[in-house]
Amino acid sequence: MARGSTRDGWLTMRIPENVQGGTVFQFGIMAHLGTGGSWNGPTNNVMRFTLPAVATTTQAVSVTPSTGRVGEDVTLSTRVSANHGTNTPTGTVRFDVDGQTLTANVVNGVATTTTSFSTTGSKSVTATYIPANSSQWNGSSRSGTVTIQSEATRTDLTLDPVEVLAGGTVQASASVTPAGAEGDIEFAAGGDPVRVPVGADGTATAELPADTTGEMTVTATFIPADPQRYTESSDSQTVDVFEQTATSTEVTADADPVHAGQETTLTASVSPSNAAGSVEFTIGDQTYPATVTGGIATLGHTFTSAGEHVVVVDFTPTNTDRFAPSTGQVTVTVEAEATQTGLTLDPVEVSAGGDISATAQITPADADGRVRFDYGNQTQTVDVTDGQATTTFTAGNAGTGTITATFLPADPARYTGSSDTQTVEIDAEATQIGLTLDANDVIEGDIIRASAIVTPAGAEGAVEFTAGDTTVSVPVGADGTATTDLEASAPGAMTVTATFIPADPERYAGSSDIRTVTVLEQVATATTLVAGADPVRADEEMTLTATVTPANVAGTITFSIDGQEYTATVEGGVATLNHTFATAGQYPVTAAFVPTDSDRYIASAGQATVNVEVEATQTALTLDPVEVTAGGEVTATARITPPEAAGRVRFDYGSRAETVDVAGGEATATFTAGNAGTDTITATFIPANPQRYTGSSDAQTVDITAEATRTELTLAATEVVEGSTFQASASVSPAGAEGEVQFTIGEITVSAPVDAEGTATADLEAPRPGEATVTATFVPADATRYIGSTDSQTITVIEQIATSTSVTVGTDQVRVGEQTTLTAAVTPADTAGIVTFTVGGEEYPVVVAQGVATLAHTFATAGDHGVTAVFTPTAAARYSSSGDELTVIVEAETTQTDLTLDAVEVTAGGTVRASATVTPAGAAGTIRFSAGVSSVSVSVPVAGDGTATAELPVGTAGQVTVTATFIPTNAERYTESSDSRSVDVAAETTRTEVTVDTDVVRVGEEATFTASVAPTGAAGAVTFTIGDDEFTAEVTDGSASLTHTFATAGEHVVVADFTPADPDRYASSTGRLTVDVGVEAAAEPTSVELDAGTVETGEEITLTATITPSGAEGHVRFTVDGDERLVPVVDGVAPLAFTAGERGTYTVRAEFVPADPDAYAPSAVTETLTVIDDDDPGTDPEEPATGSLGLVGLVASIAIGLGSSGSLGSLGS
Repeated sequence: MARGSTRDGWLTMRIPENVQGGTVFQFGIMAHLGTGGSWNGPTNNVMRFTLPAVATTTQAVSVTPSTGRVGEDVTLSTRVSANHGTNTPTGTVRFDVDGQTLTANVVNGVATTTTSFSTTGSKSVTATYIPANSSQWNGSSRSGTVTIQSEATRTDLTLDPVEVLAGGTVQASASVTPAGAEGDIEFAAGGDPVRVPVGADGTATAELPADTTGEMTVTATFIPADPQRYTESSDSQTVDVFEQTATSTEVTADADPVHAGQETTLTASVSPSNAAGSVEFTIGDQTYPATVTGGIATLGHTFTSAGEHVVVVDFTPTNTDRFAPSTGQVTVTVEAEATQTGLTLDPVEVSAGGDISATAQITPADADGRVRFDYGNQTQTVDVTDGQATTTFTAGNAGTGTITATFLPADPARYTGSSDTQTVEIDAEATQIGLTLDANDVIEGDIIRASAIVTPAGAEGAVEFTAGDTTVSVPVGADGTATTDLEASAPGAMTVTATFIPADPERYAGSSDIRTVTVLEQVATATTLVAGADPVRADEEMTLTATVTPANVAGTITFSIDGQEYTATVEGGVATLNHTFATAGQYPVTAAFVPTDSDRYIASAGQATVNVEVEATQTALTLDPVEVTAGGEVTATARITPPEAAGRVRFDYGSRAETVDVAGGEATATFTAGNAGTDTITATFIPANPQRYTGSSDAQTVDITAEATRTELTLAATEVVEGSTFQASASVSPAGAEGEVQFTIGEITVSAPVDAEGTATADLEAPRPGEATVTATFVPADATRYIGSTDSQTITVIEQIATSTSVTVGTDQVRVGEQTTLTAAVTPADTAGIVTFTVGGEEYPVVVAQGVATLAHTFATAGDHGVTAVFTPTAAARYSSSGDELTVIVEAETTQTDLTLDAVEVTAGGTVRASATVTPAGAAGTIRFSAGVSSVSVSVPVAGDGTATAELPVGTAGQVTVTATFIPTNAERYTESSDSRSVDVAAETTRTEVTVDTDVVRVGEEATFTASVAPTGAAGAVTFTIGDDEFTAEVTDGSASLTHTFATAGEHVVVADFTPADPDRYASSTGRLTVDVGVEAAAEPTSVELDAGTVETGEEITLTATITPSGAEGHVRFTVDGDERLVPVVDGVAPLAFTAGERGTYTVRAEFVPADPDAYAPSAVTETLTVIDDDDPGTDPEEPATGSLGLVGLVASIAIGLGSSGSLGSLGS
C-alpha cells in the first residue's frame, strides 16, 4: 500500500461457544508500507469487542405433588437455560407465590424451593431469574399456577360398653385420620352434644349418659379447626341400655349337726339361675370363692371346732350392671369328736434305776394335742405325733409303780380328752466291781495303786480294799470309781481284795473282786564299752559295742559322744552303735544302761576313748588342648584322690583365678588363651573339712600361637560419578579383633577403626573417569594376638549429566475446595526419577513419566500458596537433581444458606423449628439462628449433609423475623451467607373454670370459690362477679380464690374473668358457676353404744356399735390400740370381728361418722377391752367371755389380728 493511501476491509471473528457474556476481545492491525517494505502499526491499531450478556429462558414451573394440600409442603422447581452457547446460567430464582417471596439458588441450571398454603384454590406462581453477574447473563421469568385442595378426613367411633345399665355412662372414643388433623369431635346421643378437642394422636374421648332403656345411637362428628385444610367426617354406633335385675341367695348344709373334723358340703343357690357370677363363702375370718354354675355353687368344708358356726355367702354377678348382688347365710351346729387313749409300758418288769418306755396311742390318730404322763411325783408332757406320744422314766426303788397317760386335746372344741393307766414291777439293781492294780511284780517296800470301778456308775456307797492285815475304806466317786495306795510286804505272793458296800441296800446290791501281786528282791548290773578299731579315720564309720551283765536284763544303752546322745536297745546283753567322727582328735565315749524294770534291776555305766586321724589327698591336673591359638579356649580338669574327698579346686592362670566345687572327685574350668607364648595353669584342692582331708595341687603348661584374621571389602556402588563420594566398608573376622583398616584408592589412603562388631567404614572420593582399584588392609592393634589381612574391589568412575525442572498450574483461577493440576516438566525427558511436590508443608512424591509428573491437589484455604517441585533422579550418580517454585493464588468458595420454618403461625410461648441448608453441603461451620426483637440466638453445628436445625422460643404476639447465618469454621475456605423468614405469633388462649369447696351452700355460711386458669403458668388476676359485687384476686400457681357468704337463698351466678398480666403472651378467658344457696338446717343428734369386756387370747369376738336413731346412715370409725377401720352402719348396727392376740388391756373407741352431716350429728363412745391367757388360773376355759363380745355369730368383713408386741396389730380393710 503506497504512502498516504487508504484501504477499507472487513474482519470476521468467531466467538467460542463456551465464552461468558461480558468477555472482552481485542486485536491489532499492522500495515506493510511499500516505501521500505517494513511493517508499521497505524495509530489506534488495537480494536476491542465486548460480548454482550447472554439471553436466558426460564422454563415452566413444575409442582410436586401436582395437586397440593393445605398445610402440606409443595415443591416448586424451574430450569434456567442459555439461549446461546454451552454455558449454564448461575444466580438465583425469585418465586412469587400467593403473597410469598421465596429465593432459591440456581444449581446446574435448576432452582428449587418448598412452601405451603393455608387456603384452597388456584394460586399464581411467577419464577424470575436473577443472574449472579448481569454482565454475563440477562434475566428472564415465567408464570404458572398451583392447585390447592382440602384434605378428606375419616372418623371412626368405638363405644365401651355396648350394653349399659340405665343411668350409667358410655365411654365414646373417636379416632380421626389423618392423625395430624386439628379440630373438635362433637359427640351426640339424644341429649345435648359434647364437644371435645382432638388430641395430638388424632383421638378424642367423652363419657355420655345412658338414661333411657332401649337402643341408643351415638354419633361422633369431626369439625376441623381449619375447614380450608380438612373436611368434616362422622361415624355412628348403637348401645343397648337396660335395667338391673335383683337376685337372691340361699345357703344350706348337707347335715345338721355335723362333727368337727368331718367334711360337709355347703350349697349356695342363686336365683334367677341364669345369673352368672361367683360366690364367696365366709366362715369365721376365712373366705372361700366358688363359681356359680346353673344357679348353684358348692363348697366342701371341714369345721375344726365345736359350736354354732355362721356361714355367709356373698353373690357377685359377672355382669354387675345386669344383675344385682345378694347375700345369704346359714348357722351350722358342730359337735366335738370323742378320743381314746391306750397306754403300753416296756418293760413291765425292771430293775430299780432301769428305763421304762411309756407309749400312748391316741384314737383318732389325727387328733392334735399333748399327752401328760404321771409316774409317782414325776410328770412329763409330750406332743402327739401321728397319733402317738412316747416318753421314758427311770424306775425307782423295788416295788410296784403306776404310770398314767392323759390326752390333752389342742382344741377341746374339736376333740374330747381321754386317759389310761398301767403298772410295772421293780426289783433291786445288781452291781459289779472291777479291781485293777498298777503292777503285777513289785519290789519289797514299793507302793501299789489299787483302783476299783463300780457299775452302774450312779450306785452310791464305799469300797473296802484289803491286802494282808491292812483294810482301807474309800467312798465311790460320782464316776463310779474308788482308788487307794497299798504297801508291798515281804517277798512272795500278796492277795488284794476290793468289796463294794452300797449306801442304799434296797436300791443296789453289794459286790467284790480279787487280784494277786508278786513281791521281788532288787538285782545289780555291770556295763563294759569297746571300740571296733583304734585308731579310726575321720568321716569313716566305726562300731561301738556295750555289754551288760547279767545278759538276760532288758533295757537301753545311751551312748554319749562329744555332747550328743544316741540310744540303742539291749538284746542278749549287747547294744551296738555305728558312728562316724567328722574331725581328728581323741573322743571319750560313755555307755549308760537303764533297765526296763528299774524296780527289779539297778542301772550301770561303762567308758572308752576313741583316737581319730586325718586322711591325705592327691591332685592331678590335665589341659585340653596343650597347644592353642590366641583367644582360643583351654579346658583344665583336676582329679582328686580319694574321689570322695569333698571340697573345691582353685584354678590359677596368670592374673585370672576360678574356684570350682569338686563333684565325683573332679573339677573343671575353662580359660581363654592370651597372647602368643607359653602359659602355666595351676590347680589347688581345698578340702571342705581340713580335719578330715589334707590339701594338694598340680601345674601344667600350654603353648599359644597368634590368631589369623580375614578381611572382606564391600563398596556402596560399582559405578560412581567423578568427584563424588562413595562408601567403602570392611568386615574383619573374628569380630573381636581390635585394630584399624587402611582403605586405598589411587594415591589416597584413609584409615578407619574396627568397631565392636568387626566392621570399619570410610568415605572415598571418586578419581578421574575409568577403572579404579580400592584396597582394604586390616592392621591389628596387638600383633601378638592377631595376624593382619587384606581385600580389593574394582569400581567404575563416570561423568554426571545435569537436569532442569519447571512447575506450572493447570488453570488461571483456583478456588478453595476445587481440584487443580500441578505439572512438573523434567529435562532431559528420558530421565527416570521422582518429583516431590511440597504444598503447605506437606510432601507428595510423584513418579516422572516421559519427562512429566502431575499432581491433582485441592487447596483448603484461600490466599497465596507456595508450591515447590524437586526432582530426584533414580540414577543419582548419573543425573543431577533439580527443582522449581511457583506461587498459586487461591480464592475462597461462595456459600448459600436457605432457611425454612415448620410453621408460619405459632402461639406465644411456643417454639418455631427452623431448618437451614448450606450449599455446598460439605461446608463445615455453624448456623446462628436468631428470632425476634429479643435477639434469641442459638448456634448449631452444620451436619454432614449441610443442614442444621434449632427450636427457637417466641415469647410475645406479633410478626417475628427469623434469620439463619452460616459462619464457616474456616473463613479462608468458605464465605458467610444468610437467609431470613417471617412468622406470625398469636397470643396463647387460656381457659378459666370455677369450682366451690362444698356440695351444699347455705345462707350465712362461708363458701370458697376457686378459679382455675390453664395453662398454670399464665400470670394475671381474676375478677369474681357475684350479683353487683366485684372481687379481684391475683392468680398464683394457676388459681385464684374468693371466700364469700351469701345473704339470700336461691340461684346465684359466680363469674370469673381472667385478665392476663402479659396480654401479648396470653389471651383473657371467662368461667361461670351457678350456685343454689339454701337455708341453714339443724342436724339431728345421735348416740353410740359399745360393749367391751374380757376375752381370751386366740378367741374370735365381734365388737358391735349400736347407733341411735337406727335410721341414721353412715359409718363407724373403730380405733383399737391406735389402728383405725371404717365399718358401714346397717339398720343402726356396725359389727367389727377380730381374733384376740397377746394379753393386755386395750382402749376401743367407736365414732359415728354420718353420711349426711346436715341431717345427723356425729357422736362417739370409748370402752376398755381386756385380753387374758387361756391358761390363766381361776379361769374356766369352757365359759365364754363376758359382755357383748360373746356375739361370735355376728359376721363382719373386717378382722383384727393381735400382734406379738402387746398390741392388737393391723386391722383388716
